[in-house]
Amino acid sequence: RVDVLLFTEIGYIRIELNARYQEYLHVRNLAYHCDNYAHYTLRGEEYKENIKIIQINFTYGMGYDTQEEVKVYEIQNEKGEKYVDNFLLYEFNMDRMKEFWYSKEEKKIEEYKYLIMLDLGLEELEKIAKKDKMVKKYMEEIEKLNESPEFHIYMTEEEDRRKCFNTEVSLAKKEGSRQTALNVATNLLKMGINTVEQIASVTCLSIEEIENLKKKVEI
Repeated sequence: RVDVLLFTEIGYIRIELNARYQEYLHVRNLAYHCDNYAHYTLRGEEYKENIKIIQINFTYGMGYDTQEEVKVYEIQNEKGEKYVDNFLLYEFNMDRMKEFWYSKEEKKIEEYKYLIMLDLGLEELEKIAKKDKMVKKYMEEIEKLNESPEFHIYMTEEEDRRKCFNTEVSLAKKEGSRQTALNVATNLLKMGINTVEQIASVTCLSIEEIENLKKKVEI
């Protein structure tokens, strides 16, 4: 996960890169956003809505065909009446961004080029840089932000990994199917935080099956 926190003229913007799409991803991301909202709302002596609190998620694994390239979420009722004006969450489908590039959709590439470039190699980035000198500036600013001490830490990496592990275990118990158990075991192996024996115990798969999955993951 790569987090960036921006302080802009319109408000506070937190960016999160989700490398995989999981059933619990929205719950997890909303927890980050609500914490971010509370953290900055509590500053000062008044409750104001003039500063927007924005979460932007760049998410992989959502699919190419059935999802819009971006969804916007707000807090509102069935009539469209907003509860607050400054709570916004954007989710970008990064699979669609890659598809725009490979299918050579020029209008979409121009619209989303700064997102598309996140998946490009050096040679492809140089092609964009020839047309847009802001690419170099963009990369320099990202590096500065990543080094900034102003990031607000919501939870430690260890806590996040533990929550992911516990959620994967809960899903395995709930579904109870062999395929789900295999999927959960594969995900836990990719995280690299649990032993083969631990994974076998929570998925009810044999150690031999886990070892075979581990070889595939390492490949």
